Amino acid sequence: EYSRIASYEVLLEKMSSQLRGDTALLMGAKTLEKVWYLKINDVEKEFLAIVALSLKASVYETRELIMSEDLTVIVKGMCARKLRIMVKGAVFGVDCIIPDNHSGLRDVEPAHCLTFVQTTSISRATIFEVCEPFPVAMEHIRRCARHLTLRAALRKHLERVKAKMRRARHRAAHGVEARAKAE
Repeated sequence: EYSRIASYEVLLEKMSSQLRGDTALLMGAKTLEKVWYLKINDVEKEFLAIVALSLKASVYETRELIMSEDLTVIVKGMCARKLRIMVKGAVFGVDCIIPDNHSGLRDVEPAHCLTFVQTTSISRATIFEVCEPFPVAMEHIRRCARHLTLRAALRKHLERVKAKMRRARHRAAHGVEARAKAE
C-alpha cells in the first residue's frame, strides 16, 4: 500500500499543476473530509488541493508511538490514544492549529500502535503556509483555531476547578476523621 502511494507521488510530479491539484484533491478528499475544519464548503477548493498534495504518508510498527503535534489521519491499522481505540479514518492532532502562544493548550498525548499503522499528516506550519494565498481559508482556519483555543482553555479551567473541589472534599473528609479520633 505504501509503495503504491509512493508511485502515485512520482506520477503526480509528471502532471501539470492544475491536473496535479485536481488529482490530489480526488485522492485526498476522503482523508480531508475527516477533519472538521477542512470541509470543501468552508474553504477554497484550490486550498484543499494543495493541502492534499502536502500530506505526508508514514508507516509505524506495533508498539511504536505516533506523536500528535501534527494533524494526523489513520489510513490503515489500529492504535490507542487516551484509552480509546482508533482505526481507519480516526483523526488526532486537530488542535495543531492552536496559536503557538497558546501551545500549552494543545493535546500532545501520543498514540500507541496496536498493529502496523499507516497515517497521513500535515504540520501546523504547512497548513498556515498553504493558507496564505487563500483569504477565505486563512480566515476560516484562524476562526477554527480561536474556537479550539477557547475550548481547550475552558477544558483546562474545568480540570483545575474539579481538582480543587476534589482536594477540598479530601481535606474535609480527613478533617472530620481527625476530629472524630481526637474526641
